[in-house]
Amino acid sequence: MVMGALTAQNKTGVDLALELARDEISKANPELLCAHGAISFDPKSGIRLPFLGSARIITLPDARVYLEDGREEQARVAVLLLHYLLAASQFPTVLSGPRIDFRGLPGGMSYIGPFSGRTLFRLAREFGDDARLLREAAHSLKPKFLEELGDVSFTVEALPQVPVEIIFWANDDEFPARATFVYDASIGAGLRTEDVVVLSEALVGELIRAGRKLKESRANA
Repeated sequence: MVMGALTAQNKTGVDLALELARDEISKANPELLCAHGAISFDPKSGIRLPFLGSARIITLPDARVYLEDGREEQARVAVLLLHYLLAASQFPTVLSGPRIDFRGLPGGMSYIGPFSGRTLFRLAREFGDDARLLREAAHSLKPKFLEELGDVSFTVEALPQVPVEIIFWANDDEFPARATFVYDASIGAGLRTEDVVVLSEALVGELIRAGRKLKESRANA
């Protein structure tokens, strides 16, 4: 009994959230989890969920999340993806609601500092005065470019029916590089605010990886 209590106490919040989400997924009807046509289910391989230009595989009934190359997804992102599956039916088929930034989410105002540090500031530091590189890096995520905003702006469907719009301004003589993320208001109906942080952070990570890969290939050319 004591050993079990100690084990539970040593688990992080992410570990506990992952356990709870896996338990809910294991009890759910997999066909209902695949609420959108972009999500597919195969009784042998599990659920295939599009995510940031590629896909993740969720095996059943254990609800473990894998990248397409067979590596297991990190716990925080796995929690996000399982939470999304559990709430997928709550996302509208046609998005027509208002657009909001992170501060419009529940608790967003009080968490804007950590969110900005993990997403907006990282993006600004990485791409600085090179909006062109960011534009090229975004191609790996199958974006829709929005020519009228910022130095570069685009929308990425991070998950089915979950668009994220990024507006980026490069360094200039008056202001440092800066960025804004915009979401459809429906995101708050299906994802928790912390999930939106993880989603946005993962998106930034993909852009940074793509940008560095482009710079490396140019240096070696």
